[in-house]
Amino acid sequence: MRSWKFLQLDPQALREPTRQEGSQDTISHNGANLASALHRIKLEDPALLKFISRRLNKILPQIIDVQVIDDKANKQYLITVKNDDGREFTSRVLSEGTLRLLALCIMQYDHHHNGLICFEEPENGIHPFRVAAMAELLVDLSTNFGDYDGPLRQVIVNTHSPVLVGKIFEVEDTRRLRVYFSELVTQIYNLESRRIKMQATKMLFVVSPFEKEQRRLDFVDRTENRISYNRLKTTWKPRISRIWSSLYLLKMPNIVTIGYTVEGATDARFFRYIIRRTFEAIAFECPGEIEVYEPQLLERDRGAFDKGVIKAAEKASMIGLNTLCIHADADSASDADVFRDKITPLCVC
Repeated sequence: MRSWKFLQLDPQALREPTRQEGSQDTISHNGANLASALHRIKLEDPALLKFISRRLNKILPQIIDVQVIDDKANKQYLITVKNDDGREFTSRVLSEGTLRLLALCIMQYDHHHNGLICFEEPENGIHPFRVAAMAELLVDLSTNFGDYDGPLRQVIVNTHSPVLVGKIFEVEDTRRLRVYFSELVTQIYNLESRRIKMQATKMLFVVSPFEKEQRRLDFVDRTENRISYNRLKTTWKPRISRIWSSLYLLKMPNIVTIGYTVEGATDARFFRYIIRRTFEAIAFECPGEIEVYEPQLLERDRGAFDKGVIKAAEKASMIGLNTLCIHADADSASDADVFRDKITPLCVC
């Protein structure tokens, strides 16, 4: 466990030169000591500096060379890069995305960098066109057991980016890859004659869209806790931070998955919490084990109220939700108008 490293690369730490006195020569969790680590690599094997330059050039073609300067006058190590037009820049002026990619390139060729590497949202600061290169770098950071000379490494990445997940699946060597989706769920059960409510994380293995069995996997394989990436990504919207990793349980008893619609955008801010707490309170009074999942907002087509609700119900059915909650403002002139325009049409549906 001493070799575990949780990376949270800070652009400011990556930009800073490394003091020669009292500093370490390994990259820290926030990217500090990047220059001193590169200087050590240069002393151990100067050829590795060429490999790092070539790898970065493959991702950023305008950068043709990476060097580290031993600035004895200021007692510091400083990273510089050279562009294809001959201009040189120090790490102080490099973009956040370039610094992140450079750090990963250095880690790949640093034999002191081994063990478990945990990286949260590595796509931050990366141009969308470079996400594919980032995915390839993350895979190359892990150990290829066909190469017994390399260090032992395992990489765990947490991301909310569907683009990064898609690019990960496009990497040729997928034998080293495992992709899971997680979601927080409220579990209600009996323990020693008491009713207990707790939150837990559900994990679901995602089948690569390039595997042959993907063609026959409809939406989920409930017997083996797997889900299709091709079908799953259709429900992944920018405003949804978590994927419904528990969908394989939808047709099992005591599972509550909820969709809801609202009439106004401001209503969505509080309606989700009202729905969740209401269903948790009901489940708490029921016997047996029950799991209540976070309600998911469904966009409702504007126009006739009843037709909008039908469309929302179709969306809920398509992604496997078993409960649909409809919010309607009681702003009609009379109760009779409310029943005629909103409640009665829903009962007829």
